[in-house]
Amino acid sequence: LVPVVGGLSCAGLAVFQAVSVPAAGVITCIWMGLGGLLYWALLAPRARVVDASAEALNPELMQLRGRSPLVLVPVANPNNAASMVAVAHALAPPGVGRVLLLSVVTAPGDEWQKGEPLPALEDTQAVLLRAVSASFAAGLTPEALTTIASQPWPEIVRVSRIHRCESLLLGLSDVNRSHLEELISEVMCDVVVLHAPPGWQLEQVKRVLVPTRGHGDHDKFRARLLGNLCRTGKREVTFLQVLPESAKADQFDRAERQLTQYAREEVPNEVDTLVVRSDHPAEEITRQAEAYDLVVLGLHRVGRTGRRLSPLAPFLAQHTHCATVMISRRG
Repeated sequence: LVPVVGGLSCAGLAVFQAVSVPAAGVITCIWMGLGGLLYWALLAPRARVVDASAEALNPELMQLRGRSPLVLVPVANPNNAASMVAVAHALAPPGVGRVLLLSVVTAPGDEWQKGEPLPALEDTQAVLLRAVSASFAAGLTPEALTTIASQPWPEIVRVSRIHRCESLLLGLSDVNRSHLEELISEVMCDVVVLHAPPGWQLEQVKRVLVPTRGHGDHDKFRARLLGNLCRTGKREVTFLQVLPESAKADQFDRAERQLTQYAREEVPNEVDTLVVRSDHPAEEITRQAEAYDLVVLGLHRVGRTGRRLSPLAPFLAQHTHCATVMISRRG
């Protein structure tokens, strides 16, 4: 009550002064308008990044703000079920967020006879068993949902909208590129795409590489992801930017300063930066990734809502032995 009454009193006093001295009111509105424009243009994007990193490092902030992020994880491949669950729980801290495992059973066709077993249902049960077992082994308790639909991709979109998921975690090996691009363009939540080699485990990740152009559109969600990774274990994070061979010395120095600033704002722990020259960025990033356990990339946007896979993403997945996480913010 005290801050509410105080705020209303200050607002009433300000209105009274503006009416009594119109010139002062006009000057105040002009300066406040300029300050607001400067904040939203220059400070607000980076402030949101720092705030997201702080939330990831201290999940109690989410709880105090009344947020309970829900991560939707469609599971279809038993080989990557354990790694998918581990990444999902890194995005949704236990006790604060929730993880929903989704299994979509395709309806049987006309060739199915009554009394015969359903292969699709048996496969779904096997995958769910692997995912839940991996969760229990890690001390985690996700929720599980099984639905029946003719096609899995529209069903994933429907479930994500009904449950108002904050993020959607997909496996790159489970779907082809065209289906994946269509899916992430239709959902209205953050998207994380994981490509991991067999046997990969999140707790074994020590070194993380973050290729960036220096002014990415994914800063806020990337900061939240990196903050969660740093919270769940000791990680060495390196931001990488590739400049063309023709880049001059002043451009190189400016890129180093900007990259250092971005990295320090997004990662709460000590962070390294690396700026290199190369006319073949995909090959250079692939070469650098060989020394890391995880690579974090961004998905490109098309228009206002469309999102597509960068050509770099499948190239890295094919030519590197480490895991790759591709992220895309909502909308």
